[in-house]
Amino acid sequence: MAAQSEFAGKGTFHRSAALPPRKRELQVGQMGRAEQYRWFAVRCLEIARTTLDPQTKAAMLQMAQVWSRLADESESVRNEPPSGCR
Repeated sequence: MAAQSEFAGKGTFHRSAALPPRKRELQVGQMGRAEQYRWFAVRCLEIARTTLDPQTKAAMLQMAQVWSRLADESESVRNEPPSGCR
């Protein structure tokens, strides 16, 4: 049971779906901000896909949308020239 999260008893998701392995955590730390946000969105979608709980699924889908929007905003800010430059 150590490999499961506290929510597994309710049938929502397992630790493997919710938490990435340490190696992936290191890779996330090496990504840019927009890439991290997109990675978080994908993880939310994976949890939404594997959960049996409708409330968890809805929350994860909403969080995935927010992370995707933040990634888009982060990229647009990064691509803008500094203020005062023409």
